[in-house]
Amino acid sequence: MTDYPEVVQIARELIAIPSVNPLEAPCDASPYGEQDVAEFIKAWLEGQGIDVVLQEVGPRRANVVAVAGDVKKGKAQLLCAHMDTVNVKDMATPFDPVLRDGLLHGRGSCDDKGPLAAALVAFRDYALQAGPTGKPVVFLGSCGEEYNMAGGKHFLQNMPDGLEIGGAIFAEPTELKVINAHKGAIRVRLSTQGVSAHSSRPQLGQNAIYAMSRVILEVETFANVLSGNATCPEVKTVPQHPQLGTETLVCTIVNGGRQMNIIPNQCEAFLDWRILPGRSADGCLWELDDYLQGRLSVPVHSKLLAQCQYAAMETPVDAPMVQALLDAVKRAGQPRETDVAFYATDASAFVGLKIPMVVFGPGSIAQAHAAEEYISLMQLGSGVVAYGEFLKNL
Repeated sequence: MTDYPEVVQIARELIAIPSVNPLEAPCDASPYGEQDVAEFIKAWLEGQGIDVVLQEVGPRRANVVAVAGDVKKGKAQLLCAHMDTVNVKDMATPFDPVLRDGLLHGRGSCDDKGPLAAALVAFRDYALQAGPTGKPVVFLGSCGEEYNMAGGKHFLQNMPDGLEIGGAIFAEPTELKVINAHKGAIRVRLSTQGVSAHSSRPQLGQNAIYAMSRVILEVETFANVLSGNATCPEVKTVPQHPQLGTETLVCTIVNGGRQMNIIPNQCEAFLDWRILPGRSADGCLWELDDYLQGRLSVPVHSKLLAQCQYAAMETPVDAPMVQALLDAVKRAGQPRETDVAFYATDASAFVGLKIPMVVFGPGSIAQAHAAEEYISLMQLGSGVVAYGEFLKNL
């Protein structure tokens, strides 16, 4: 391992530490939870003489927080990368980092342990160069990004004394393009109620699945209107964004019935709604409810899943922070490019701060969550340089 650049060594060590997001399951043992990764980062930074705090978020769940410079010198720049990964289904050796043909393979190599390693090295370099009197920079290794962004939310509620965030970079695989806007997401649970009866006499019951089928057809029509592929008189305006386009709404899960010979008395469906900047979860749900009530004769109940609400993010391209990062990318020898994303990130948790934010890092989202996940070593190295150039020119 000593034959490789430092960032590659660190990325390999991070990949070798399992940190699968447990979603809603108990997090009581490896490979679940970020605690072991957090302990590794803490030890590595403290070995460089940098003070570190672990924030306990839950069993085997922790954030890593380190502050460089002097928080009394103004608002701090946040550099955030998440430590959790998605599951390892269909992967033979997910935690065995392999270097091959200029690529680093393994779960999290791209999302998000490669970008995490690059941000970590750049932060360390800045902390040692700036010393205790430099402009404040905060490193946050967050937990929970892949499900409910619990780490980002916890950090906002437990920030170090005297710290105020003035801007943020969220390290994600963007091919070193500066993402200045991304969609948000909300998840909706729809439910229909029926009356149970023996399936040999269905006329004595009310089939909740049949009711839900009519609901889902109307959801599909509403979704087509949202995406600009249809029109209907009940929907007066359709939100649009010059870069992100239109919203998307899809039904992804349907559950109903409990036995083959019983008329089902309940059915539920779950919707994934990708929303644009400026849109609220409550406002979107009201629009859907209003539409369904006007189109259906069957009653349907809707509920937002509180743990799965992610705000959309947008920072103007001409914002000074965006331009400064683009300049840093150019100094790192990479094209000066902006882009948008259709997924959500930890940035969603920070939208309420109303600060300039971007998503930026090495690697491609095309490899994220894939059974064959990898990151380019060249991108890793350029990511360190770009982060570093940005920080030293604050």
